[in-house]
Amino acid sequence: MSARSQTRWWISGAEPWPFVNPEIIRRSEDKIIVWDACLSFLSIFMQVERHREITVRYQNLNGDVVEVDAGEDRNLSELLQHEIDHLEGILAIDRVTDVKTIVTREEFEKRYRDASPYAVVPVSNTVET
Repeated sequence: MSARSQTRWWISGAEPWPFVNPEIIRRSEDKIIVWDACLSFLSIFMQVERHREITVRYQNLNGDVVEVDAGEDRNLSELLQHEIDHLEGILAIDRVTDVKTIVTREEFEKRYRDASPYAVVPVSNTVET
């Protein structure tokens, strides 16, 4: 099965997309700042810096080595970086860009949610506090 087919599964939500031993093998130089939240910290959101595009190599459940290019489409790049960070013992709070961007869920919903689901901003922009 191709990575493209597996990408459609993830986007449609029809089936799980298991990654065995994923590793990021390419990171774009271009970075973005995104709002991140994590089940490790249920009541806080924070801004973290992520690579705009990455390539991930992993094995599927058949043991085949697969590579997938991930960009901003459906926040796949940010999602994969977040989850692979967990495998490496890194939490979103470890990547916070500025402690002033750590906000409660309520503050995020009130001040930032309307901009977009994850309030993506270019690296050059900062949060007004």
